[in-house]
Amino acid sequence: NILRKMGWKSLWSAALRSSRTKGTRRKLEPTQGGTAVCVRDFLGLTTLDKEEKEGRRSEIVPGRLCGAKVCLPGGRNIACYSAYLWCSEKLSPRNRAILAELGQSVSAHRLEWVAGGDFNMTPSQLEKAGFERKCRAKIIAPQEPTCYGAGRPAVLDFFLVSAGLWQAEKQVATT
Repeated sequence: NILRKMGWKSLWSAALRSSRTKGTRRKLEPTQGGTAVCVRDFLGLTTLDKEEKEGRRSEIVPGRLCGAKVCLPGGRNIACYSAYLWCSEKLSPRNRAILAELGQSVSAHRLEWVAGGDFNMTPSQLEKAGFERKCRAKIIAPQEPTCYGAGRPAVLDFFLVSAGLWQAEKQVATT
């Protein structure tokens, strides 16, 4: 594994072939997506639900959402998620289902958490859905665009951070 050789551990959900409807024709697109949580090799990394070895799948939604428990120095554990929502669908039923799975996992594991992803919507669109409030999270997004599709720059890639983790970081940054 090339990541291992470079000093990283990983848990992942492999990319899946997908199809998209354009007009009345269904077109099979190349393999897309896939998600991974990667950490430096000095950190612990396990699946959220059972102790499995590094490199094993950690799927919550195949090809769209995976999660892992990262064991930090000092024995503290956090949950890390990687998300790839459906392109051009914003808050479609499929994307709402992925967000619901993320919310259920966050609730079930009771750890501080961070989710990084290509949400394929702007932070304000996700905020309007109430997800941030329901999961007691903070959206952390860059100021510069992460996507230049359709000639319009937009921020579609960002992080969701649990309120407790965000507050802890904020306290460290100000001391």
